[in-house]
Amino acid sequence: MTSDHLTAILAVQVMGWCVGPERILKGGRQWMSRWQFQALRRLEHALQLLDKANGQYALTRAENGTYTALVTVGNRHGSAKGKCEAAGITVALALAHRSSTSSFTTEGYMASSGAHASITTSGLSQRHVRSNFHKE
Repeated sequence: MTSDHLTAILAVQVMGWCVGPERILKGGRQWMSRWQFQALRRLEHALQLLDKANGQYALTRAENGTYTALVTVGNRHGSAKGKCEAAGITVALALAHRSSTSSFTTEGYMASSGAHASITTSGLSQRHVRSNFHKE
């Protein structure tokens, strides 16, 4: 799964937008180019997703510069650790928002989703994230 694919899934499922090959249709005859919505890179976009999902979050920063994002949506939780605030919040939100219990491995991190999920985003490639989904 690419980071573009994850962002597109969240744009549809959380924001309620329609995503095409080149554009995101936001409704009300508004649109933007797909590359403009960068929830894994831009903190304001990650927080926009979080706000729309009615999620709560806590963000801490360790002395080594690693951020830990804890996100709650309803009764589901997700957590992510990494060097990028936006990626941590977005990935934790994606984990908390998932409707089925699953786990996946990606380049440099492991995650599981369910009552509580966690992930480390330090190995997150902004261009390519390889995922293998399977039931726990």
